[in-house]
Amino acid sequence: MKKIVIALMALLCISNGLSAQNSIRWVNSEYDFGAFKEDSGLVTCQFKGINVANEPISIVSTRATCGCTTPEYSYQPFAPGDTITITVSYDPEGRPGRFMKKVYLKNSNDESQSELKIRGVVIGSEATLKSRYPIVCGKLRLQSDMVAIGELSRGKAKAIFVSVYNQTTDTIVPQLKYVPSYIKSSIIPSKIAPGEQSSVSFHFDAFYCEKWGIVNDSVTLITDEHDGEVVTFDVTANIVPNFSKMTPGELKNAPIFELEENRIDFGVVDRKGTPMTMEFKVKNLGKDDLKLYRVYSLDSGVEVIAEKDKVKGGKSAKIKVTVTPSMLKGELLNATIRFVVNDPGNPQPIVRVVGELE
Repeated sequence: MKKIVIALMALLCISNGLSAQNSIRWVNSEYDFGAFKEDSGLVTCQFKGINVANEPISIVSTRATCGCTTPEYSYQPFAPGDTITITVSYDPEGRPGRFMKKVYLKNSNDESQSELKIRGVVIGSEATLKSRYPIVCGKLRLQSDMVAIGELSRGKAKAIFVSVYNQTTDTIVPQLKYVPSYIKSSIIPSKIAPGEQSSVSFHFDAFYCEKWGIVNDSVTLITDEHDGEVVTFDVTANIVPNFSKMTPGELKNAPIFELEENRIDFGVVDRKGTPMTMEFKVKNLGKDDLKLYRVYSLDSGVEVIAEKDKVKGGKSAKIKVTVTPSMLKGELLNATIRFVVNDPGNPQPIVRVVGELE
C-alpha cells in the first residue's frame, strides 16, 4: 500500500511538472546590444520562440519596464511548432550609460509570464552630455563640481552623490585625494567602463567637524590613477547646534541672544587708508550661559574678534570689527558678521557691516 501511495505521488508530481511547463520554448531570452552611440537612434533586436504546446496559442499582452522599450508582435495565433517572433526596440535618446530592461509577455495558454531582457551601453551624444554632465574634466564629465551639504546639526551626518561619466573608449580608474577627516568619500564603481557612469559619494559627518557655521572645504579628484586631469569638488555645509534633546526646563532657562545694534556703519572708507576698527555689544537676556561657538565673517577685508566665548545671564560681551580698506572690493562695503550660538530661538544671528568706499 505504501508503495502505491509513493507511486501515485510521483505521478502527480510529474503531471504537475508537465502542466507547469511553458508553452513557448525561447531560442534566446536575452540580447546584448553592446556599446553604441546615442546618435545612432533607435536600436532593435528579435527574440524567437517555438510553440511547444499541443494547441494554437496567441500573445495576449506585453509589458516593458520602461517607456524607452517597445515590444512588437503578431496578434495572430501560432500553431503548434510555429516560430514566434518578438521585436523589441530601445530608444537611447537622453539615456547615456549602461542599461538593462525587461519585457514581460503573456500568452493565452500559460498562467505565468515569459521574461525577455535587453542590455547595452549608450555612448552619450554631445548635447546630452552637455546637459547632464556639464563639467568637463579630461576623460571624464561631471554632473557638478559643487557639493552642497546644506544645514547639518552637530552630531548628524549626510551623504551627497555626484554622477561621473566616462566619455572615452577606455576604462578609467579615477582617484580621490586630499579628503578632509570629517568627510568619507568613495567612487562606486571604482573602475568606470567606456560609456558608463559612476557615483562619487561625499559622506559629511558633523560630529568630527571642528568648525561651526558655514564650512567650506574641498576634495580633489584625479581622472586617472597615472597623473590624469584634476578637478576640485567644493564642499560646503552649515553646522548648527542640536537642540532636539533639550528638556522643557532647559528651554525655559536657555540663553537669549540680543544685539546692541544689527548694523555697523563705517561711513566713508578711504581705499588707501589704514585699517579701521569699531566695537559693538551682544547681550544674554536668558538665564543659562550664552556660548559663542563661532563669530566670523566670510567677506574679504573684514575681521571680527569676540571679547569672550561665554556670556553669563544678564551680561554682555564686546565684539571688535576691523576693516582693511585695501582688501575690499566693489564700490560699497556690504559685509556680514555671523554668529553661531546656543540660543534655540536664534542660533545664527547676523550683523551687517556697511560703508562707502572712496
